Amino acid sequence: MTAGTPRKARATGARSWGPGEAIGLWVFQVVISTFWVALLVQLFFSGDLPDPTPIWFLGLSSLAIWVVYIGGPILVTRMRGAGPTADLWSRIEPRDVPIGLVVGVALQLLVLPIVYWPILRLTDVEPGETAQELVDLIDGPIDVAILTMVVAVGAPLAEEFFYRGMLLQGLRRRIPDVAAVLVSSVLFALVHIQPILYPGTFVLGVVAAVATLKTRRLGMAWAMHIGFNGATLVTLLAG
Repeated sequence: MTAGTPRKARATGARSWGPGEAIGLWVFQVVISTFWVALLVQLFFSGDLPDPTPIWFLGLSSLAIWVVYIGGPILVTRMRGAGPTADLWSRIEPRDVPIGLVVGVALQLLVLPIVYWPILRLTDVEPGETAQELVDLIDGPIDVAILTMVVAVGAPLAEEFFYRGMLLQGLRRRIPDVAAVLVSSVLFALVHIQPILYPGTFVLGVVAAVATLKTRRLGMAWAMHIGFNGATLVTLLAG
């Protein structure tokens, strides 16, 4: 791993965006998603979110986040860089899919139980409670399809594009790679709201970031995240 802005970029000045734009987009998505959810609650539920929340609302409320995570990096890199393929390494090769899926599933089913073992000795909160609550809300095949698209497809693709693409690459222009991996993984964990999810999402973030730096493309991180989330969803749907 090497630190800072790539040599070619420093020499030509072609890539003028950096951590400021990346962190700015991260803050922007937090703000805009909060307003978006509040707007949806007002429009569909007259300001009082029902309990339980319907699955379709989860899909609709995710749209604002995905627009920022995908549209923001594309816009920034096209206006101030060399485009998302060059700047964010948004490429995938066939071998990325099986390797990434296996690693993601292994992280979820084999590594996280070890990570959470000491944590669960100190707390009664289960890391899978939130996912289980979502699955319990399913009422028919349409809900299954929506939840699958949100959890196992949309979220992994959008989040990796931003966190291992825009944010990681932006941080690498100013700080060493190791620090960029850690900072981007911390911010990735923090957006998952429930503190019990922080350790697991941080581990995923670190592994996905290292894979991105080693392969110099996002393909393996995408597949890894899909396998990670998909393993949880399949396990819960299977009972």
